[in-house]
Amino acid sequence: MERSFCYQIDLVIRLVDTTNGCPVNERRILAAADGRKLTFLCKGEGTYVLLNEGRKDRKLSILVRGYLEAVVEICYEELAENCPEVYVELIPEKPKYGSFEFLDISGNMPGITSIAAVCLTKPCARALSYHAVKRQLKLLEAGRLDEKAYALIHSQTESFEEFHVASVKNRLLLRLAQPLETEVKPKEEISRIVRGRVEKNGAYLLRLREDGRGMQYLIRYEVNGAAKFQKITAESADDWDNGRLQED
Repeated sequence: MERSFCYQIDLVIRLVDTTNGCPVNERRILAAADGRKLTFLCKGEGTYVLLNEGRKDRKLSILVRGYLEAVVEICYEELAENCPEVYVELIPEKPKYGSFEFLDISGNMPGITSIAAVCLTKPCARALSYHAVKRQLKLLEAGRLDEKAYALIHSQTESFEEFHVASVKNRLLLRLAQPLETEVKPKEEISRIVRGRVEKNGAYLLRLREDGRGMQYLIRYEVNGAAKFQKITAESADDWDNGRLQED
C-alpha cells in the first residue's frame, strides 16, 4: 500500500550576519515561539525552512552559535502567501580571537527607536538616475545586490535614505518597493546597511566590523520621531564619548 505525505512550507527564514552581509550557515539553530521549540530544516546559504507548524502570527526567537539572540515578529498578512519568507539580520558576538575587531556603539537614550549604519569606504553600487513614476533606480556600476534593503548615501548632507528592492530587472536596474523621498544625484554611492538593536528601556547596541584599514561609518538613529546622523571612524571612537551617541 502506497503512502503519500503532504508538506506545507509555513515559514522560510534567511539568516545574515548584519556586519558583513554574509549568510549564516550553522547547521542547527534554536528557534522557539509561544513557549515551545520549533524545528527548522537547514537548506544552506543561510536558508532555514519550517514545515507543517501552521501559519500563526507569533513572536519568534532565534539563537545561533556565535550570534546574539534575535526576536522577530511574524505577521503572515505582510508575507507572501505561496512562500512566506523573513529576512533576519544577526549581530555577531565579539570573538576572543581573530584578525578583525568590532567597534561597539552602545548606551542608553530615552526615546530612541532605531539605529543603523553604512560603511562609507565600501559602496556596493553607484546611482545613475531615478524614474519616480516607475520607481526604477538605474545604476552606473554595481556588485552583487542580494539583500532586501540598501542605503543611498548623500555625502554633501552626511545622511542616507534606506530603500527596499522589489525586484532586480538586471544588474544595473532596480525596481523599488516604495518611492524615494530624497533626490538622486549621479554617482551617489549605495551601501548595505548594518543594523543594531534597541530595547524598550532605551538601551541600544550597534556593532560595526573594523578590519584595520581605516573604515568610516555613517550612523543613523531615530529619537522621538526625528532622524539624526553621526559620522564615526575607528580612530576617533575613543574620543567620541566612549562610543555613545550624541543626544543633542
